[in-house]
Amino acid sequence: MHRRSRFPLILVLAIMVAALASTWALGRTAEHIPSNVLLFAQEKAKPLRGRVEAARLACRDHRKVKVLRHSNHRLVGETRTVHRGKWSIPRPHAHGSFYAKAARLETESRSGDKTYICRFDYSSTRHFGG
Repeated sequence: MHRRSRFPLILVLAIMVAALASTWALGRTAEHIPSNVLLFAQEKAKPLRGRVEAARLACRDHRKVKVLRHSNHRLVGETRTVHRGKWSIPRPHAHGSFYAKAARLETESRSGDKTYICRFDYSSTRHFGG
C-alpha cells in the first residue's frame, strides 16, 4: 500500500475514533454528591465510631474513613463503612482529641451511564478520656 493511499484511511479512522469518544463522553453524566462524616463522642468499648451521611447509598457503603489525632494529624486508624454508613475503630484506651475524614469516592451507577462523585468531608473534633 502506498503512502498516499494510507493517509486518507488513517484520517478517516482518527475522525471515527474522535466521534465515538465524544458521543461516549456526552452519554455519561457526573453527579457531585456532598457527604457528611460524623464522629461520635461516647466513652464505650469502641469510642471511635461514627457514620457517613450522603444522599446516595453508593456514597455511604464501603466508604474509606480515617481517624486522625487533632494535635499532630497522625493516623490513628482507618476502616470502611458498613451498611447505612456506620463505621467503628476499636481503640478502648483512646485519649485526646480526634477527627474523622471520609475520602473522596468515585463510583458508577448500576447501568454505567452515570458517575457519582462523593465529596470528601471532615468531622468536627471530639475529645475522649478525661
